[in-house]
Amino acid sequence: MPLSHTVMSELGLVVTTARDRVTLNDCREAAYRVVVDPLFQADFAVFVDLREMDFSPTDEEISKLATLGSSIAGNFRNRIAVVNPSSVHHGIAEIVASHGAKYGLTLRSFLEPQAAWRWLGFESCPLGA
Repeated sequence: MPLSHTVMSELGLVVTTARDRVTLNDCREAAYRVVVDPLFQADFAVFVDLREMDFSPTDEEISKLATLGSSIAGNFRNRIAVVNPSSVHHGIAEIVASHGAKYGLTLRSFLEPQAAWRWLGFESCPLGA
């Protein structure tokens, strides 16, 4: 899978990373896998690193991504920080965040990982990277 996640219960954190070619279905499946992970709790913060992803969604897929954000909102009660590979992807993530906010999703898009970590409440990357 081009998207994988790690749950760090001791930190109250989920880290999801994307590599290579990613599809809309990959995004859906990745969100589902996090929610059904027995270690996951809805109040965990989520850090999503998309910097190594190859994803060029169509307009229709962008619309479906926004809908995905609203459909998962109830499963994520804490902040979701998404670090993007480009300003175009940053804008797409902002669309998802804006639409999802109507349903209680707290997602913010970043271009720099350090800012994302701080927004999640970590002084720096807790992974030692």
